[in-house]
Amino acid sequence: ITTAPTANQTRALQEAVWQYASRVEARAQVFRVLLYLAALTLLGYLIYQFLRLRAIALELRKTNVDLNREIGERQQAELALRASEERLRAITDSAKEAIVTADSSGNVVSWNAGAAGIFGHARDEISGTQFTRLMPRRHWAAHQRAFAEWVATGHSPLFQGTIEFPGQRKDGSEFPLEVSLSSWTRQGERHVTAIMRDITERKRLEE
Repeated sequence: ITTAPTANQTRALQEAVWQYASRVEARAQVFRVLLYLAALTLLGYLIYQFLRLRAIALELRKTNVDLNREIGERQQAELALRASEERLRAITDSAKEAIVTADSSGNVVSWNAGAAGIFGHARDEISGTQFTRLMPRRHWAAHQRAFAEWVATGHSPLFQGTIEFPGQRKDGSEFPLEVSLSSWTRQGERHVTAIMRDITERKRLEE
């Protein structure tokens, strides 16, 4: 190198510098392309996430609207049901007959004023107790068998029209009853409603 002419040394140095610069520029170009591709990928991912979040927001808004409408309809249905129950309670309380409802376990869940007048039990002392309290003890076993048959199959001789049956008042005295039974279902649970009339006077007149 020291013996070569200065011009040759300068030219060799320039070529070495240009070659190095070309390699650096090529490498930088590759990095720029990769960076551009990474930016495009990130932008596409952001656009995808934005569209996805927007779709979720629209779905949530629609679900919220449907839920509010359903809640409103359910509240209206509950109000209508409560009003219907109040009308039914007013009708049953004004009836002279005993109207008593029991659940599938045989426990009294509804007791009107007519039942209180006929049997002598107040509503708070009979609610939640067995329906068999309203009949003489000697009939309990037969009634429980027939009731168990109704719970298991939905059918029972008890529901075949109007039947006459002895009832028992709170003081233990017995009297004749005319009973009509009907069954119904609410929220998957069976109930039975009995409409009972004290036919003591009618039996006396017949005799």
